[in-house]
Amino acid sequence: MVAIGGDHSISYPLGCGMESFGRIDVVHVDAHADFLDELEGARLTGASQLRRLAELPFVDNVAALGIRNVDREEVDGLRELGGRWATSHDAIERGSAEVVRETVPEADSLYVSIDLDVLDSSVAPGPSLPEPGGLSYRELRALLAEVARRGRVIGFDVVELNPARDPSGITARAATWTVTHFLSEIFEQPR
Repeated sequence: MVAIGGDHSISYPLGCGMESFGRIDVVHVDAHADFLDELEGARLTGASQLRRLAELPFVDNVAALGIRNVDREEVDGLRELGGRWATSHDAIERGSAEVVRETVPEADSLYVSIDLDVLDSSVAPGPSLPEPGGLSYRELRALLAEVARRGRVIGFDVVELNPARDPSGITARAATWTVTHFLSEIFEQPR
């Protein structure tokens, strides 16, 4: 299953739909941890979807990759629920292979959520919450290739494409190529 959406809150219902695959791990590729328990009284938001996924009884592990804007509450929640994380700086400085090996355990089934704001705002100016200091497209592609080697990817989403913020369309192109290249990596894996 591949989904392309707007707001990152779509990942929670999509992830819920993966229950028929049995035990799964979730890999979250994003500039933000999205691990708030609630935001302005709401528990189901784009800022809480990874936490909601981590709480599902069929989800074993969660890993957040590429984060660079995170609240203390989110870090504490990740620790409490056994989540692992790596920053964009970690991926850039140490390389994708090492970062993924340290944060994403080998698993039978993986659900991957990709927020386009993991890319540097110079590469993808069109997400709702762009952040400086992100990954280049090649770094994202290498990261996703390593994730595909950790287990069978049963589904993924690409979110936070906001065309109104990017009239040039470069972010939409990055989203299209992300889907294409990640599917290529998934289908290259022996399963």
